[in-house]
Amino acid sequence: MRWRYILNVVGILNLFFGLMMTFPLLWDLYFDDQSVMPLLKSMGITVGAGLMLYAIFGRTRVESIRQREGMAIVAVAWTTIGFFSAPILGAIIIKLFPSRPSPAALLIGGIWLLLLVLAALAADAPQ
Repeated sequence: MRWRYILNVVGILNLFFGLMMTFPLLWDLYFDDQSVMPLLKSMGITVGAGLMLYAIFGRTRVESIRQREGMAIVAVAWTTIGFFSAPILGAIIIKLFPSRPSPAALLIGGIWLLLLVLAALAADAPQ
């Protein structure tokens, strides 16, 4: 399987998922809701992770994909989008960092952790 291409597509999907958070953000701004900052943080983390995956694996070009790669794209995309949209993510971050680190530190740490795992997957995959 061509994991570099799979992670490229997953990065693009995460990028668009993060950009789709603009609609609830506009809704929150219109109704002056208190959930603007958490939504902005989630949006930043999701878009940042998608951009990082695309920046690392974006030069991968494939003319056609096989069925196994299509299934891997679907499985990895659903997993990552579920991870970025789940309320449990906030609880995990709070449990891991009880001293309340800055949002920038959380963003950078989360992106680096995700990239390390995905780069390890891509490095082990045959070309």
